[in-house]
Amino acid sequence: MMVGPFIPKIEFIIKLLNQYNHALAKSYSSNEFKPDRKAGFVYVIRDKENSDRFKMGYRAKPPWLDAQLKRELGPRVEFALNFPAKDAGALEKRLRTVFGNRKKGEWFTISEIERRTVQIIAALVMVAAGDTLEMAPVDEDDLNLAKDLLKNLGELATETLVKKVLANAQPGAEEVPIETVPDFANIPTMPDLDWNWESVLTKDYRALPKLSGKEAYLTVICDNNAKVGKVFIDSHPAKSIDIALAEQWHGFALELTLIMKVDKRKKVRRILQSYADELGENGWVSFSDEAMGDVKQLARPFFYGFKPFLRPKTHWGLKTLASQSYRRLPELRGQKGYVCVVQGSRCGNRYKIWRTQLPRDTGGLTGMAAQLNNPHDALHARKRVRYSCIIQADHAETFETFLKERYSKSRRRHYFYETSDWYTLTSSQLQEIRNFGR
Repeated sequence: MMVGPFIPKIEFIIKLLNQYNHALAKSYSSNEFKPDRKAGFVYVIRDKENSDRFKMGYRAKPPWLDAQLKRELGPRVEFALNFPAKDAGALEKRLRTVFGNRKKGEWFTISEIERRTVQIIAALVMVAAGDTLEMAPVDEDDLNLAKDLLKNLGELATETLVKKVLANAQPGAEEVPIETVPDFANIPTMPDLDWNWESVLTKDYRALPKLSGKEAYLTVICDNNAKVGKVFIDSHPAKSIDIALAEQWHGFALELTLIMKVDKRKKVRRILQSYADELGENGWVSFSDEAMGDVKQLARPFFYGFKPFLRPKTHWGLKTLASQSYRRLPELRGQKGYVCVVQGSRCGNRYKIWRTQLPRDTGGLTGMAAQLNNPHDALHARKRVRYSCIIQADHAETFETFLKERYSKSRRRHYFYETSDWYTLTSSQLQEIRNFGR
């Protein structure tokens, strides 16, 4: 329940533990120890007589076995932290930035909270390594805390977020319990923390790169009118937004609440699937104020300063055009195109939703009717094809899919030779389509 306010500290500890070199921690005292170019031990030294004074550095070999370092330090100091790192130089630089001491070789003072952080990191290393690595003793409470963290830390980036948000979705829902009684015997090594989770919420979300393999975007989208939301996992946020607009668009803007990059796609999907079974087929649930507060806390570096609202016009880049001037429209390329609602040669309320990059007669005996791929119109090509609506779209294919799914209940196929793209649309539905690009 207290995860939210401490997200930055948890993120720092996770990134630090990504540097943990288990092989180095196990082999330093054996003949197998072979220091390489980057690996080594980052150390933090504490003055025994003045516990506020600390010093930081790194060595390729264990610092507590370094005779030269011992002579330099003398008997007044002790090792508050010995951290076996994959890249000791890079980790020392990061720690100096975190503790506000960018100069090398100097003693510095850190706050009580920072001293506590050093103790907890030391306890984590002791538990993971099964060895004190010559560090000063830590409290039993810190060791127990380290065991709990190593048991559950790997879940914080995905499972805690998803479970906490969805568990608090319905009013009165119980908090999902997290196991806090670890089995020390089952923590032989540092858990796999080699994954990335970071908020990447941005106004220009389409500029985000498409992910593949294990990586994915976890996207949270909310409907402000109905006060419901849904958590998506996909290769790009735009795909999640396509689905959200198709499922939940009622004329009120949706809110893009969070985009988080994760690299454990299958794990996140399993968690989402388990909750989808409980919450219904489409996964839209009522979010509590507490749950939304937690999600926005994660997105806070990017959330303020712009309103991340989602509408068909802005998402697909729509512009409704005058249908009478279709012959003068230029040919579009790439993802751009024209999404047209066309009334065929036979009058009535039957229309075709059609995407093209050039809404112009191609000539010949059948003309436009051939492009529409409707044999009935081909037989009556001399009759004029009527455009009821033309919308220019920056992302025409996905917008066409949105329209076809939105009006799927109005789809009609009167004759066996007709395609399935013809719809029986009312005047209000036609007006709604025109308004998407206005």
